[in-house]
Amino acid sequence: MVHFKPTYSGLWIVVIELLKKISQGDRRALSKAISLVEAGDPLGLDILRACYPEDWQSFVIGVTGAPGVGKSTLISQLTERYLDDDISVGIIGVDPTSPFSGGAMLGDRIRMEKHYLDPRVFIRSMATRDLNVSLPKRVRGITRLLSLAGKDIIVVESVGVGQADLDIRNVADLVIVVLAPDMGDSIQFLKAGLMEIADIFVINKSDRPGIDNMIHNLNEVADSGNNILLGRSVVLKTQSLNGEGIVNLKQSIEACRELLESSGALNQKREDQRSIEFFELVFQELKLRLKDDMYNDSIFKSTLQKVKKGDIDPYSAVLSFLERGFS
Repeated sequence: MVHFKPTYSGLWIVVIELLKKISQGDRRALSKAISLVEAGDPLGLDILRACYPEDWQSFVIGVTGAPGVGKSTLISQLTERYLDDDISVGIIGVDPTSPFSGGAMLGDRIRMEKHYLDPRVFIRSMATRDLNVSLPKRVRGITRLLSLAGKDIIVVESVGVGQADLDIRNVADLVIVVLAPDMGDSIQFLKAGLMEIADIFVINKSDRPGIDNMIHNLNEVADSGNNILLGRSVVLKTQSLNGEGIVNLKQSIEACRELLESSGALNQKREDQRSIEFFELVFQELKLRLKDDMYNDSIFKSTLQKVKKGDIDPYSAVLSFLERGFS
C-alpha cells in the first residue's frame, strides 16, 4: 500500500497503522480518519494517498431529492433490506451547514438511529459548509475509507439544492432521485436537469394524491435518463414508512449494478470520476497558491486599489493584470 514518500504530514507510519486498523474493522480509527480528511488536515491528505492503488469492492449509491421527500427514511429501509442479506452498509449523510454551529444539521436522520449500533453499518453526517454546494469536497475520499473498512454498499445522501446536486454523479456509481407526488419542488427538480443523471426515479409517499400525475410526468422525461438497463430511467413507487416497494428498489439497484459491471460501463464511469477529481484538486491547489501570491504582488495590490476607487472597471483590470503578470 505504501507507494509515496510523505509530503504533507511526515507521519507515514501513523497513517499506515491507522489504515490497518480501519481494514480490521476499527470504527474509532475510521471515524478519526474521516475527521482528518474532512478537515483537510495534512495527515488526512496522506491517508488518502495511502489508499492507492484502489482495491475497490464497494458499490456507491447516490440518493438525492428535494427536502421532505423522505430520503433518510428510504435509506434506512434500504439499509435494513441489505442487512437482511448480511451486506454491510456505509452511509454518508450530507446536510446543509448549521448557521450557528457550522456543523451538519441532522434533520430527520434520526430515523436511521436504529442502525447506529449495528457493526455492519457505519453512518457519518457531513456539512457542506456552503449553502450553494450539495456535496463537500472530500466525499469521494471518504467513500474510499468506507470501502477500505469493508462496506459492501456505500450510500451518499446529498442535500438536495437543485442544480448543484448534479455533483452527485461524480461520486456515485448509480443515482436515485427521490420525489413525492404532492410537492411542487419535485417537478422543479426535473426541470433542473436531474432527469439526465437519474438511473432510478423513486416516487416516495406514493399513497398520497397526485401519484398518477407524477408517474405520467416521469415517464415523459424518463427517455432522457441515464439508466443502463433500458436506455431510460426506471420509475418506481415506494412508501418508505412501511417499507412498501423497498424490495423492488433493491432488486432494481442490483440489476443495474450487474449490467454496469458486465458492460464495462462501471469502470469507465469510475475513470471519468477520477479524472474530474484530479482536475478539481489541481484547480483547488492552484487557486490557493495564486491567492497567496497575488496578495503579496505589488501590481495586484495597485490594480486592486484602482478598482476599489472606481478608476478602472474590474473587467479591464483583470485583462491588464494578467497581461503584465506578477512582479
